[in-house]
Amino acid sequence: AQPGLIPQMTGFLTNMRIWGATVFVDHVTDYVYVALMQDLTLDETLLAKTSFECHANDGGVQIKAYRADNGRFADQGFRDSVNECHQTITYCAVGAHHQNGIVKRRIKELTLIGRTLLLHAVRHWPGYITTMLWPFALKEAAYRMNKLSINSDGRSNEARFFGIDGDLFDESTFHVFGSPTFVLEAKLQSGVAGVPKWDPRSRLGIYVGHSPSHA
Repeated sequence: AQPGLIPQMTGFLTNMRIWGATVFVDHVTDYVYVALMQDLTLDETLLAKTSFECHANDGGVQIKAYRADNGRFADQGFRDSVNECHQTITYCAVGAHHQNGIVKRRIKELTLIGRTLLLHAVRHWPGYITTMLWPFALKEAAYRMNKLSINSDGRSNEARFFGIDGDLFDESTFHVFGSPTFVLEAKLQSGVAGVPKWDPRSRLGIYVGHSPSHA
């Protein structure tokens, strides 16, 4: 498996890596949430569950039930977490993964979209972009699916999930994954001092998706 870079906003780059993800899909609205994981242990799975529920609660949505495969989701620790949150969980029968077909389809779509975004970026900028950026591509795929999947009532999956009458679509927030971005130099941001006349006024970066923590 290809380890992926961990999204960071501050500090030195960590040596830890992303090794997997848990995908949550709302049965009614098809809203999808991707929780990145540093390993496939029960602890990381519980962190993924908590992350999804916090994300839902921020929009006023309460998670009441889960449908899952067996394996890690059948561990006693995961079932205890479900009971503590006053939720219910059901599992696919042995050899009947089609009973969880909704999330299986979404995982396939996320993989195909994320791979297309990533390989397109690698082809255009092979000197800087590698497949280690797959966690960012996967999150960006989910972001686009939630924003751009428009239903018969004119609302996106995101708007339906959070119960919003209007829509949250803003075309100015969409950029080409892996495209160059330019960040104003810190000296110019603070306004304390300028930069020498012939020096660059910005730093070159790579667009790896919309930040959930910034405007």
